[in-house]
Amino acid sequence: MSFKDKVVFISGASSGIGAATAKEFSKEGAYVVIVDRNETKMEKVAAECVSYGKKSLVIKADVSKDNEVKAAIDKTIQKFEKLDILVNNQERAGIIRYENFIDGRILEAYDELMATNLRATVHLTSLAVPHLIETKGSVIDIYSIA
Repeated sequence: MSFKDKVVFISGASSGIGAATAKEFSKEGAYVVIVDRNETKMEKVAAECVSYGKKSLVIKADVSKDNEVKAAIDKTIQKFEKLDILVNNQERAGIIRYENFIDGRILEAYDELMATNLRATVHLTSLAVPHLIETKGSVIDIYSIA
């Protein structure tokens, strides 16, 4: 399968599986949208992707924040006018919190964990689906053991 000129949006793409995914899609001719919170690491990944011949779009965003997720999708569509593949990479974006029932922070930790690890994927997918329908695109979900 050729990914030439496909637009691939990858959350959690500053390192690990997300960064490797961005590089591999770039090698196959895709334009990659690198989304994460760490701009320095994202720029390094983007530089490697450019070395394969395709310019990347780097977007600093926290996937647990609705407005940042929407802005990231909007920037992607503004730049490329389409979206072919969404990679929800929670291997990097996902978090884990250790709290107990005694210290009074259990619900705060639970809400933060669910907002990042589950709600972000659902929200990002819901924003991407209208564009993916147009291109007959795909969604790839990646999760860590956490």
